[in-house]
Amino acid sequence: MLPSYQEGLPMFLLEGMAAGKAVISTVAGAIPEVVTKENGILVEPGDVPALAEALLRCSRDTKMLESMSERNQERVRQMFSVRRMHERLAEYYRQVLE
Repeated sequence: MLPSYQEGLPMFLLEGMAAGKAVISTVAGAIPEVVTKENGILVEPGDVPALAEALLRCSRDTKMLESMSERNQERVRQMFSVRRMHERLAEYYRQVLE
C-alpha cells in the first residue's frame, strides 16, 4: 500500500510487484504508468474511503489477489528486467552516437 500525495516511481513498489504482491496505491507521479486496473488498485490521494474500500476488497477477493500477483510479476519482467534495462540503455547510447 502506498498512500502518497507526491511520488516518482518508488523502487519498493516495483520490488513488491516483482515479489507478486498486490498493489494499492495513489494516482501520483509515474505510478499509473505501471499500475493499472489489471494489476492493482489506484485511488486518488487523500481519498480515505476509497483506500479503505480497496483494502477491504483485497481482503475479500482472493482470485483478484492471485491475478494481481501473476500480472505484477509479468509486468515487472516485461518493463524492468535486467535484460529490458540493458536494451533501453543500449538504445540511449545508439541515439547519442548518431
